[in-house]
Amino acid sequence: MKQRKSILHGGAAFALAAAFMVTLIWPSYSTMTEIKGGPGGGHYNLTCPGGQFLVGIQARAGGWVDAVGIICAPYTGGNRVGDINRDPRMTGGKGGGPQESYCPPGEPMTGIGLAFTRGNGLDRQFVNTIDVFCPSSDMNQVTKRCISSGEGCGFIPPKRAGDIITRVFDYKYDQLMCPPEERATGIQGASGSAVDSMGLICGPMKASAPAPAPAPVSGFSSSFEPGINLPGSDYRNVAMNDNYPSTCRDLCQKEDRCKSWTWVKAGLQGKKPMCWLKTAIPGALRNADTVSGVKPVGRVIVH
Repeated sequence: MKQRKSILHGGAAFALAAAFMVTLIWPSYSTMTEIKGGPGGGHYNLTCPGGQFLVGIQARAGGWVDAVGIICAPYTGGNRVGDINRDPRMTGGKGGGPQESYCPPGEPMTGIGLAFTRGNGLDRQFVNTIDVFCPSSDMNQVTKRCISSGEGCGFIPPKRAGDIITRVFDYKYDQLMCPPEERATGIQGASGSAVDSMGLICGPMKASAPAPAPAPVSGFSSSFEPGINLPGSDYRNVAMNDNYPSTCRDLCQKEDRCKSWTWVKAGLQGKKPMCWLKTAIPGALRNADTVSGVKPVGRVIVH
C-alpha cells in the first residue's frame, strides 16, 4: 500500500471571474458529475472550446498524477468528432513525466475512472490513475487506456471484483460516466502540487454556440442583489453549509478585510454553495447563478 507524505498546496485561490469569463468561449453543458478525490488544492475547470468534445487526457505523472490537461476534437455530426487538438493548459504541479491517453479516432469520451493514493489518514489523497472510457470500451474487460503512475490502469471489471488484486485493496476507485445521450466536454476539480480531485463535465452531442458575454452593471452599490457577480479581488472562499446567500453576506460583515462578497449556487463549484469574500468592490456583471453585495459603510449589527 502506498503511503504519501503531505504536500501543502500554495498559490492564491482562483478568482470567480475566471469561472464565468471562460464561458464566453466554452460550450454549454448539461451534466457535471461528482468531483472525487482529496480535500487539498485550488479549483480548476478545463473545458473544450464551443462545438468540441473531450477525446483524451494529457498529464504528467510520477508517484501520482502531478498535472492534468485535456485533448479535444470538433463535433462532425453523427456522434463523431474530427482531428484532435491538444489544449496547452495544464493544472497541477511541475513533476512527473508526460503521458497521454485517448479514445480511438472519431470517438469522444464517455467517462473516466479514478484511483487514488492514500495518506494523512485519507482514503483519497491524490489522483493515482485516470482511466479513459469511450463508446467502444468493453466494460467487461480491463481497460488499457489510462494515465498511470506506474501500476497500470485501475479499472477492474465487475466479473473480477472478487479477485485478489492489489489495486482493489490499496486504492479507492470511482467511475464517473456521462449520461447515455451526452459526451464529455471537460474536467474540473482541485489541484496544487498534484492533482487532488477530478470530475467530468458532459454535454449533448451537438455543436454549441458560444455563450453571450455577461452584461456589465455600472455603479453597483447594493448590499444584497440577486443575479449579480463581482468577479475578482478574492481573499478567501468558504463552502457553505446552508443555501442562504445572507450567510455569505453575514460572513463579510464580520471581517474587517471584506469589502464585498459573491455567493455562487450549489452545483457550479462543488456540491455546496460557495461564498467569495473580497478586498475590493470589483466591476459587477449579471449572472443568474450568483448573489452579491457591497459591505455598508459604518456600524452594522449582524443578527
